[in-house]
Amino acid sequence: MTTINLKVEDSLVDVIKTVLSGFIEQKTVQIIDEEKLGFIVNSVEEVRERVYEAEAQDGMNEEEYEIYMDKFFKEELGVQR
Repeated sequence: MTTINLKVEDSLVDVIKTVLSGFIEQKTVQIIDEEKLGFIVNSVEEVRERVYEAEAQDGMNEEEYEIYMDKFFKEELGVQR
């Protein structure tokens, strides 16, 4: 199945859904709710920017992560990890 992204005026969304309704019922067309996808990347440059920002953030080393997770399991879930 091929995915096609369309940007349309809000006033046309219901019209387009109505036009496609027969295909939707036959399951030959599927409307994907963008909000459920989490995020959409529109360009390679945007990906590079996101990766750069992620790499620039301070993170935990492995020992700090293990301590954090042990605390989380004990305090939030009430179990010893």
